[in-house]
Formats: sequence, C-alpha cells, structure tokens
Amino acid sequence: MYATAARHLREFAQASKYAIDFDTSTPTFGDRYTTYRLHKVKLTDNTVAKQVLTLKRFLRWARDRGYTNATSFDRLTWKRQEPDIMTLTAEEVAALEQLALPSGGYLDNARQLFLLACYTGLRYSDLVSIRAEHVRGNALRLVMHKTRDIVTVPLRPEAVALVAQLVAGELRPIANQVLNRYLKELGERAELAAPVEVVRYRAGHREGETLPKWQRLTCHTGRRTFATLALEQGLRPELVMKITGHKSWASFKRYVNITADVVSKEFHRVYGGGGG
Repeated sequence: MYATAARHLREFAQASKYAIDFDTSTPTFGDRYTTYRLHKVKLTDNTVAKQVLTLKRFLRWARDRGYTNATSFDRLTWKRQEPDIMTLTAEEVAALEQLALPSGGYLDNARQLFLLACYTGLRYSDLVSIRAEHVRGNALRLVMHKTRDIVTVPLRPEAVALVAQLVAGELRPIANQVLNRYLKELGERAELAAPVEVVRYRAGHREGETLPKWQRLTCHTGRRTFATLALEQGLRPELVMKITGHKSWASFKRYVNITADVVSKEFHRVYGGGGG
C-alpha cells in the first residue's frame, strides 16, 4: 500500500517539479497533488479520497515515530462519493449455475470460483488461499488477508462441494485479473444483460454510462451478491457482517443492494396487500 503511494508521489514530483518531504506536506501540496491525480491521471473522487487517506496514515505513522512534527496535512480531506453497488439476483446466480459448459474448462473453472464467492462472501484473496486446515466440518475458519481478522464462514451444501474440489486441486485458482476477464465472457454467455448505470464522480462532477450487467462482472461482485442475497433471504444483518468480517454498518452497507422490488415484496409479505 505505502509502496504504491510512494510511486504515485514520485510520479507527481517528476511531473510537477515539486520537492516533496515532510516539511512540504501541507494542504497546498495536497491541493496540487489531488488536482494532478484528478485531471492528469484521470482518477475518480473515490480513488483520490482513498489515496489521500493512505498518505495521511503514512504521515501519522511517521509522526508517531518521531520522523516529523508536521500536522498541517491532517486538515486535507477529499469527499468520497457513495459508489453504485452491482449485485446479481438469485435468478442470475441460477442462470450461471445452469449454464451448459464443458466440464473442467477454463470458463467452468471460473464459474465455480465465482459461485464460491457468491456462496461464502469471501474476497478473492481469501478464496484462492483456502487450504484443508481451514475446513471445520461444514464451515471455514480462516484469517482474512485484508484485515487479519479471524472469521468463521458457514458453508451451504453447494459450497462444501466446491471447497472440497479446491482443496483437492480439482478447482484451480486463477489470477484475479484473468478471472475477471473470464467472468465477463461467462456473464455474456449466461445473458446477464440487464442494464446497469455506472456512475463516477470527478471533482464533484457526475459521469454516467449504461452497460449490460455482464460487462461489470468481477469476482468482488460475488462478495456483494452474497451479502445482498443473505439479507433478502432473511439472515440478520449482524450475522451477515460476522461472516463477511465487516465491523460497522457504514462499511457493510456499501456491499448491499436491496432493490425496490424486493423492498415492496417483503413489505407486503409482512403487512399484507398487493406487491405492486
């Protein structure tokens, strides 16, 4: 994380001729840096906000260890825009499950990995790291790569079978970027063509385009799909958060995409009346 941030700073320093050290890490530097990342590198507000947060964490780390007394950079903020959340419906997951593919081929392998993400809510890094020692009966117990937290993930029958294949080497891990490319091909074959709007913000300006759902399909869609479908099917939010490893609703809600149709059906299931 910090190595990437350092590379970004070197690129900025070379392009802007700005001398970067602890003493020049001021809000003025922050303004110039964010402007460069937005308009020259063409990043979105959310990416810039994430990079600013990384720099602030590094400077706080350096200050705690006596490398600098600078505090002015702490005042720099960049507003994060709530991203659009794309998940698959239960029907779309079923379409992937039922899609006819040659057994053991690259698309079948990609499908099984993605379905395991949909069944467990695991991130890609945790998914491909599953080992026999993580299996505890009909559950997984492992340390999440991103947070280093220990989670216990209950396994539905379909997931038990896929985990067994993964542990046995019958289901092959695929590089994340390659898997995401395969998933788009898989989604197109399964006709996951519902239109979804992709909204991005740059310097507060909204940019939107509409794409078929398959074009936005990534492994992380599986994690979001798990969270959304688990809630729709009646699992309590605190239990879903325990499985996914989220500690706050603020972070968890970015994984949830409860549609208006689902809200209407659930409301009328509880209170009666038509579901229109």
